[in-house]
Amino acid sequence: MVELNFERDKGGKYILEDFDERGYTKIHNAAADIKSGWSNSFLLDDGNNKCVIKTDMTNSYAVSIYGEMLFSKIAEHNGIDHAEYDASLYCNKPAAISKYIFAEDEEKLVCQDLVYRYEFDYSVEGIMQALLKFAAENDVILDKNLKNQLYKCALIDFLCCAPDRHAENLCFIIRDINGKKVLSLCPLYDNEDIFMFGEVRDKLRDIELGKNSVNPPVKNREEYEQVCIASAVKSSKNEYPLLGTNFDVESLKRMMAGDDILTAITDTSLCKKMLGNFATSFAVEMANNEELQKFYDSLNMDIFKFASQIENETGFKIPEKYLMLAEDVFYERKQLLDSEIKDYKQMVLGE
Repeated sequence: MVELNFERDKGGKYILEDFDERGYTKIHNAAADIKSGWSNSFLLDDGNNKCVIKTDMTNSYAVSIYGEMLFSKIAEHNGIDHAEYDASLYCNKPAAISKYIFAEDEEKLVCQDLVYRYEFDYSVEGIMQALLKFAAENDVILDKNLKNQLYKCALIDFLCCAPDRHAENLCFIIRDINGKKVLSLCPLYDNEDIFMFGEVRDKLRDIELGKNSVNPPVKNREEYEQVCIASAVKSSKNEYPLLGTNFDVESLKRMMAGDDILTAITDTSLCKKMLGNFATSFAVEMANNEELQKFYDSLNMDIFKFASQIENETGFKIPEKYLMLAEDVFYERKQLLDSEIKDYKQMVLGE
């Protein structure tokens, strides 16, 4: 649970309505889409401490909070440094709240900055090569655990079907330790779209804004939500994480066809191929990386238990249909990875 200077309601949610009386100033997210009513996120700053608030005026945004808080529990139980989220209420709408993960005296390096400076594949190995160049040019030392931290990040993204770890959602922190500048991985943030929750949220948001992306149209919201969840399960079979252990160069070129390195790929056959490549590359890496293999073997992904903890601590209840979606997606990914690990051991290692 996140300890903050706000009162909680009877259920355990932080009440944010009186933030100004508590000395906080609201700092809007400049990228907010005002026309659609999408607040997305903003900061509260009292001069000493900052909080990140994620909310929206549309009811569909609750799905994002499911994802953010569920990932927070997954990361907590698996030793992954992350932005820890708690439940709150803002304008009588559900919101997620977290302490700001950057300290004033810390220098941050967003991975997107590396993209502008160097040419590299968006993979663990590619990013490490770029970071080694950056370190040499800026008299910085890389944390000895950095590479495995990136591998664990890529692995958990793969298993959680996290599609949003693009170069602006991956960051590094440079700290002064005993007179030396040491670069390490920043706590993971913007994890709300795990388990295809983002796809469901966007479709629900469409219908709230007068659009209906289901054919034939469904008028009942609950029925529409079920259709969206069923569609998300199917889509997850072609969804690959952006950050991987390696990258096919031709696939990367196709991703870079637009102005943004993260342009989405819509070619289903290519998506399936890349997802298979991700699983294969993880299998190869784990065969040669004892720490990563131990991390994988010890993973705790008790989705329903985590949801129960969230409800007991904050009063925020994640609907069972979303927990079932999360489990379906996770086991689909795990089966794919387990199959690749088994095949690699048989063919290459002779086990």
